[in-house]
Amino acid sequence: EKAGEYPCLAGATRSDAARFLGLKGGVVQDALNAMLAKEDWLEARLYGEQTVRDITALSPGLPDEIATKKCYLLQQRDQHGRPVVFTHVNRHDPNTSPLDQATRFVIYTLRSAETMLLDPGADAPSGRG
Repeated sequence: EKAGEYPCLAGATRSDAARFLGLKGGVVQDALNAMLAKEDWLEARLYGEQTVRDITALSPGLPDEIATKKCYLLQQRDQHGRPVVFTHVNRHDPNTSPLDQATRFVIYTLRSAETMLLDPGADAPSGRG
């Protein structure tokens, strides 16, 4: 109920609240603070011109990062139904992958995994694996 006092959490669901509450050991204030911190991060422009929320497969440099197949989500899930991120660390070349670009790629991959986690019917992004 407290989340209703914060307009930035208007799109939050009961499932979101339950997830953060579980992550914070049932401490409501800690869960609320974590949800607010995530919203702040999603609206930040820390890794280029876009907000974190707006990073997509077409963001600057991401098509190149995706093409390396250094990290991707498997279509299969683990035994608990969670998405699996597969990484080939030897395919990362810091000389051709600027830090902001690599960071946007990690964010894109993890947010894609989060989408799969929250929507059991969602598939991994195409063009991977």
